[in-house]
Amino acid sequence: MWTDVAELRGGQAATYFGTSVSCDSTCQFVAIGSPGNNEERGLAYIYTNRDFDGRNIASGWTLHSQISLEPSEPLDGFGTSVALSRDGLVVLVGSTNAYTAGTPSVTGLISSWARATVEDVDWRLVHTLTGYDNLGSTMATNEFGTELVAVAIGVPWDERGHLCQYTRADARSEWAESSCIVHTRDWVVTNVALSTDSNILAAGAFELSHLETCVNIYEAQGAEWVLVGMLMDPDYYIFGSSVSLSRDGQWLAVNGIMSLSLSSPDSVKVYQRQGAGSHEWALMYTVTSSEEEGHPTFAVSTSLSDTGGVLIVGIPLDGVFGAIEDLGDVHIYVSPAR
Repeated sequence: MWTDVAELRGGQAATYFGTSVSCDSTCQFVAIGSPGNNEERGLAYIYTNRDFDGRNIASGWTLHSQISLEPSEPLDGFGTSVALSRDGLVVLVGSTNAYTAGTPSVTGLISSWARATVEDVDWRLVHTLTGYDNLGSTMATNEFGTELVAVAIGVPWDERGHLCQYTRADARSEWAESSCIVHTRDWVVTNVALSTDSNILAAGAFELSHLETCVNIYEAQGAEWVLVGMLMDPDYYIFGSSVSLSRDGQWLAVNGIMSLSLSSPDSVKVYQRQGAGSHEWALMYTVTSSEEEGHPTFAVSTSLSDTGGVLIVGIPLDGVFGAIEDLGDVHIYVSPAR
């Protein structure tokens, strides 16, 4: 049974606080995207609780720092995606609507920010990455922020989407594209997760012809990513628009939104890999809103701790349909099993 131990609340309406979330190895630092904030230019927040022990400490969460990209324009989408390195020293922020300088037809960039120690509140912009339309709509990074997997969704939606992998020597170097998995017109990648050792990749996908959603699981074999598994849940219209992996790639969290039968609430399904090297995954837990009335956008974003025992859930629209506050919040769940 997962326990809801903390809630982080957005402070302003229509800022979509919780659109994206990402935690460090212990979940003592949590990055939260709020693309509607800062006059719709977007912000990224870093919250911290150095006393959080991965179990049941609910109090003590404070705003540690916030990041904005300048210059920027309204609706740039800064904070649409965030990826915090496992050591907490690097945060990557996606701006899906930002125009690339000199190429106004191409939108989307990923900005890379770094700090010297986890106590620093000042984040320094070290690099921006561009190249594909809507680059940074979702992304994932490794322990030190030196490996990056990012999605660029084609516009319009029936164009090809790119799932690209980048590497760099250290957290302050420029990115170099190392591979690009180009999906066919039938599938659009909606979210990605990467194990810390960069060996397991999970990608939520939307199949256009039959309106199906799934999670494709890839394994690194040499320089290639090989498809080794697929998860589906036919009860949800949207399954896998958010995915997250534990450090070793043995635990996988997948969101399910909009039950087709109306019998299942929005939820996060937590799967366990059935042994090292196995391509089979077993559903172990289902996490739903702890609030009686639920949420209309529960689990739009998710992030797992190193052990898979802490789950961060972003809820960018908080309230009920017809009376939505739009403040957004982020909930922190813990599993007593780990």
